[in-house]
Amino acid sequence: MKLRFKQYIFRILVYWKSEWEAISSDRALLLLLFAAPIFYPIIYGSIYDNEVVKEAELIVVDHSQTAESRRFCRLCDATREVKIVAKKENLKEAERAIQQKEAYGIIEIPSDFSKKLIEGEKSYITLFSDMSSLLYYKNYLQTLTNVSLEMNKEIQIKRLNKSSSREEDIAVQPIIYQESTLFNTSNGFGSFLIPGVIMLLIQQTLIIAICALNGKRCEENTKPTNTQQTLLETIFSILGRSFCYIMIYCVLGCYLFVVIPYLFSLPQIGNYWDIMGLYLPYLFAVVYWGLFLSNFFQEKEEAYLYLVFTSVILLFLSGISWPAHAIPTGWKVVSYLIPSTFGIQGFIKINTMGAELSEITWEYIGLWIQAVGYFALCIVAVQTKRDKKCVRTNNPG
Repeated sequence: MKLRFKQYIFRILVYWKSEWEAISSDRALLLLLFAAPIFYPIIYGSIYDNEVVKEAELIVVDHSQTAESRRFCRLCDATREVKIVAKKENLKEAERAIQQKEAYGIIEIPSDFSKKLIEGEKSYITLFSDMSSLLYYKNYLQTLTNVSLEMNKEIQIKRLNKSSSREEDIAVQPIIYQESTLFNTSNGFGSFLIPGVIMLLIQQTLIIAICALNGKRCEENTKPTNTQQTLLETIFSILGRSFCYIMIYCVLGCYLFVVIPYLFSLPQIGNYWDIMGLYLPYLFAVVYWGLFLSNFFQEKEEAYLYLVFTSVILLFLSGISWPAHAIPTGWKVVSYLIPSTFGIQGFIKINTMGAELSEITWEYIGLWIQAVGYFALCIVAVQTKRDKKCVRTNNPG
């Protein structure tokens, strides 16, 4: 029994060595498996290093030209979110400036702005925003709302004629509240996006590399024929190949989950052991999914053509950039078949929200089910094709 166990381990190591030799002999695969996970997060982190949009350019069309309207503009310009770059006489001039990308928003102050304030009536300020980016609109709306509330308080205090500042404070703000941003304290775009991108990057580089290597073997007719391959030998082959990729990405995981968050000051309040506990079934699920998909690729280039474009789709399906509850039911079912859906959600809950492994049982169990399911599908796919040889699709003969 002990001798047989050693033989099993030896057979797995043989396939592990064969897979590593195939990877190390291909520069493109080495770049995909090592350079991409190392440099892509740095590039993404550098792009979003500022985290938030500051001083979004704004144009003012002031028909009032009074002290109150000028003060409103000064308060807007004093915020970090907005910068007033020009004042125009009318909307047509302002629209031309928007078309030339001199700014991304316009505020129009009506001529009766001060008059209505003095008479105690409502006065409306109109905002026009370039909606090609919602970040600009968010800055404009947040700034105008805060400045309006601040001026409203001052107007209300002047009309109260209270005897003390305490009474004035109670009148304008009877309930004191404090705004607190949970988990992403900087409201940064990078802190929100990069953790999910890291998990998706792991999946996509692994899937493409596995499928590209299988396609290369088919092109070169170096893929071993499986006419004599038993079920046990098939299992050894799958395990040996999968352990090769898992060992590579266990090392890269330390870099992605420790170094990258430190370099870019990303939120990281989760326990490392909980992260690794989630990462292990995620790797198994991704690798076995890739090994299953690789049976459908017979040319190396096919992996790049058919799999690279799916990255954005899978990012949306993960529920990070678009709320999961708003995804249509059909697409939500499809997302449950993809490891990155559970991996991204689980990683964010642990790393960014401080959850423990016991609190993400849905994602954790889902990844193990995927790993077992795709492992079984790998066996079925290999056994089904054991009497077939790779055929180069570009060979007319």
